[in-house]
Amino acid sequence: MVRQLAFHSKPVKVDGDCVHLVLDNAPMFHEERAASLAGCLSRMTGVAVRLEFKVAEEAEGADAVTPAQSQSEQADNAAAEVRRSVDNDDHVRAIKERFGASVVDVRNGDGGDGV
Repeated sequence: MVRQLAFHSKPVKVDGDCVHLVLDNAPMFHEERAASLAGCLSRMTGVAVRLEFKVAEEAEGADAVTPAQSQSEQADNAAAEVRRSVDNDDHVRAIKERFGASVVDVRNGDGGDGV
């Protein structure tokens, strides 16, 4: 869960030994996770690090993109490209026209007939 806390955080400012982070998901925050993450960063850098978290809606720098948000956006863009590619495929178009078929995204629960 410490990794998830880091994944949903974006550093926005370093002030001495304090790193200010914007958290995109308030329920991700727990003091124990934050302390564990600070300890990991301190061991990696060799410097005692303090972390201060703010939830994105409340924070300066809230427009900063966390790794989780970036990954989600990339996945959405890739899925949209796949949908465009399938919709523009000549063979898919022919099958749709001939059989009155439609393409559904079963990953999102869009199974058409509930199957």
